[in-house]
Amino acid sequence: MLIAIALHVLAVVVWVGGMGFMLFMLRPGLAPLPPAERLGVLARVLTRFLPAVGAAVVVIAVTGGWLMSLYGGMHNTPWGVHVMVALGVVMILVYAWIIVRLNPRMQAAVRTGDLPSAATLAERIRRYVVLNFVLGVVVIVAAIVGRGG
Repeated sequence: MLIAIALHVLAVVVWVGGMGFMLFMLRPGLAPLPPAERLGVLARVLTRFLPAVGAAVVVIAVTGGWLMSLYGGMHNTPWGVHVMVALGVVMILVYAWIIVRLNPRMQAAVRTGDLPSAATLAERIRRYVVLNFVLGVVVIVAAIVGRGG
């Protein structure tokens, strides 16, 4: 059980911590660069980060499901688990929208040198990352506060 909890928490750290890094360190650090260079770096970072998030999502879902089964199913879990599951599903849908729809279009715009489109898509991705980051923080708080029932 402790291994499952550790894997679950580490996967959350990759996802939520990675979003925090992107929003609060990477983005401001890229701001002084010319648009073509800034968008190129961002595209390369997303090429590495988004698959890592996908792996983290799988680990979170598998370990979360297993841990929930130890409680005897969803109906026996504390309220914090219900919050985690509900918001986690929303976060996964937001992530799926980014990886399936927005990121491929941004990557293509960067490749073809369509900087206005790439910048617009990068800003849309940023907004969804902000949403997921806030939801992730709420999930973490719910996990801590709502763990006892």
